[in-house]
Amino acid sequence: TFVSFEDNSIIINEGDAADSFYMISDGKVSVRKSGFEIMQLRSGEFFGERALLSNEPRAADCVAIGRVECLTLQRAAFEQLLGKLDHIMQREMQRQQLVQQSVLGSKRVVQTGTANSFLPPVKKILYEDLVKIRTIGTGTFGRVILVRHGPTNQAFALKCMSKALIVETHQQMNVVYEKSILAECEHPFILKLHETYQDANQLYMLFELVQGGELWSLLYEKAFKVAKGTCGAFEISAARFYTANVVEALRYLQKMTVAYRDLKPENLVIDSAGYLKMVDFGFAKHMPYLRNGALYERSFTLCGTPEYLAPELVLSEGHGKAVDHWALGCLLYELIAGRTPFQHNDQNKIFEKILQGRNMLKFPPKFDPDAKDLILKLLETNPALRIGSLAGGMQDVVNHPFFTNTKFDWAAMINKTMKAPYVPAIKDAFDAGNFDAYPEDTKICPFTGSDTFESF
Repeated sequence: TFVSFEDNSIIINEGDAADSFYMISDGKVSVRKSGFEIMQLRSGEFFGERALLSNEPRAADCVAIGRVECLTLQRAAFEQLLGKLDHIMQREMQRQQLVQQSVLGSKRVVQTGTANSFLPPVKKILYEDLVKIRTIGTGTFGRVILVRHGPTNQAFALKCMSKALIVETHQQMNVVYEKSILAECEHPFILKLHETYQDANQLYMLFELVQGGELWSLLYEKAFKVAKGTCGAFEISAARFYTANVVEALRYLQKMTVAYRDLKPENLVIDSAGYLKMVDFGFAKHMPYLRNGALYERSFTLCGTPEYLAPELVLSEGHGKAVDHWALGCLLYELIAGRTPFQHNDQNKIFEKILQGRNMLKFPPKFDPDAKDLILKLLETNPALRIGSLAGGMQDVVNHPFFTNTKFDWAAMINKTMKAPYVPAIKDAFDAGNFDAYPEDTKICPFTGSDTFESF
């Protein structure tokens, strides 16, 4: 906020409670201690900065010399946007240490004890022990196959990706990012990666099998299986349940410093208990990230699905994890209204509507007011002001009236004791009835390139 002071006006008094920081945009300020001037401050300089750290009383008087204009910031506003200053300073020190560290390290790991006593035995699942049953999905680089692990008779999903197609589309790093991030993740609402393999022509990722189908199919093809609301799609409690699943996954990823960057109903699958799991981490990325010894806070890669892109992605002006919070707003709107908030047949028109944000947003009659308020806060065009991206992180979303006014039981949901709006009918561990039928194709594109995919 800009404020003006006339000549000889007292801006702050020694001994007063401190709650605001000032930056001089025009004019001069006299800093006085016990009535004596100790310095003068000019345009571009600042004072009262300790107010951002604590409630300590002002240490000196600050008096206007002539007319003075200042930009002022209250501690409460600063902390809402960025968090406590001492925490920011601590994070910056940690970032600097990260930049200075070797990526691979310079020390040996020495075993000082064992934790095997409380860890279950882990046996590697060998590729040669997998028996292929049928194709349950296709993608950009290949297909997903239902497989049986011979020694244990367990069902898994094997994602097969053509090396030739990956290299042809310059997606080597994205595939490596997907593998490395999923290997770090251990969460009930994120698809579990068990193993990775490769041969001369293909890369393979072995996942847990999730048999309930996509959320997209439930929303648009099987909507009769979920109670219908007044706005065209799911009843509000169902929309709340599925949104909470995603919020919990995003909250976990935020702690892991990961931006997902491809949130949409097609990338949310339903498990045997009716809960969602986030899949397809091909666009996921750690943020901030190191590259060539430099630490980057934002990425400039255009990725995602047009109707879910945040304004900063459309403008290619650099983005961070806040793009996931925008996409969450789009998802919640779609779950209630049965359409995306900025849909149009012309992609350029979609982008125009996205850039205008809430000004172009139309809500159907009888739209739940708490859901509407949360969506408006998520679809904030300025990522710095977007809920989920403020100092409180995703906890601000958890604490929103959309959840608190109904006393939503987060613990029951996280523990999966809450009844889901829809529980898929699954006959056995190998039931593929919720997947489309695909023609089987045994042809494999030969890879003749030099990339060894050592990081996979």
